[in-house]
Amino acid sequence: MGILDYRSFVNQISKIACVVSVRLEPDGSHGDICIEAANDAYLQSVGRDAASFEPGKPYHEYIGREYNFEAMSLKCIRENHLIHAYVDAELYNAWMDIYLLPLVSDEEDKGYCLFSYEMAPQANADKLADVSAKTALQVLRTAVKLRETSDFRAAMNSVIEDIRKYCGASSCRILLTDFKHRTCDPLCESVIDPEKYPRMEYYLDNSFFTVVDTWVDLLAGSNCVIIHDEKDMELLHQKCPIWYESLRHANVYNIVMFPLKANNEILGYMWAINFDISQTLNIKATLEITTFILAAEIANQQSLEKTKKMSTTDLLTDVHNRNAMNDRIQAISSGEAPLTGNYGIVFIDLNGLKIINDI
Repeated sequence: MGILDYRSFVNQISKIACVVSVRLEPDGSHGDICIEAANDAYLQSVGRDAASFEPGKPYHEYIGREYNFEAMSLKCIRENHLIHAYVDAELYNAWMDIYLLPLVSDEEDKGYCLFSYEMAPQANADKLADVSAKTALQVLRTAVKLRETSDFRAAMNSVIEDIRKYCGASSCRILLTDFKHRTCDPLCESVIDPEKYPRMEYYLDNSFFTVVDTWVDLLAGSNCVIIHDEKDMELLHQKCPIWYESLRHANVYNIVMFPLKANNEILGYMWAINFDISQTLNIKATLEITTFILAAEIANQQSLEKTKKMSTTDLLTDVHNRNAMNDRIQAISSGEAPLTGNYGIVFIDLNGLKIINDI
């Protein structure tokens, strides 16, 4: 089928649509992923018109480089497999319902697929739930593990261990980030070889947030970053050398990373390294929903901790207040936190302290 046929074909589609092509090399590598034909709806969505569109140009000349789009296109073409994904596209401030359909090609070393999508400003619960049985089981397992214990960090450690095994990864971690104070807090992690993959504290020096800064630009509106192989690593080297060096130092040869977002704020990041790349799309589909759940859980926990601190701490001096004292006494008298050794209690009444504080 020639380009003119593809152009006629794509113009018959009422939704946003284009035809994607890629040249496949005998050694398993591939050429640029290109846009061969596009309907007016697609061109409008990327800010182009028919006069400025040139068939066969790399897609990243029309939009920013999108590693997830590349992975889905290659899988669709190589495996002759229909692909559906429902993703949070930060670049467009919308959720995208994506379909890729393999097309017939008259060239042995070149494949084609149809790429079409719809966008909506809010997530659709029914579409989020429209997943494979394998993905649904893993997401359900995550939800159950979050309720196995009242100890939040223990529950998260159990969840991350399960996710690492599901991904077939060498390690899996969640790092909380505070962009205002430029600090990081390792929430949970699971590794198969602690000597080869040290705990996160090993990497968290005073300069690590400069690496975190690069992730925002690297995501560039996408809902995740996927680095599959050496070719992807070289692209990363060109775009983000500081993170590339960090990954090399950490014995990483592939990685999938998702931001954890709630209320339009990045709370942190979750990633799995050296994962089973044969399961990339299953892993991506599962983690898209899992991170959606985990971000909500983390946001809720942070809200509870903030509320508790406000109720038990003097906001001016950061000293525990009367509520904290009452809670402590209750814990002691109930036996929940028994005292050992000898203790005394001193009450001090200071006059004029408010005036000093106000100064």
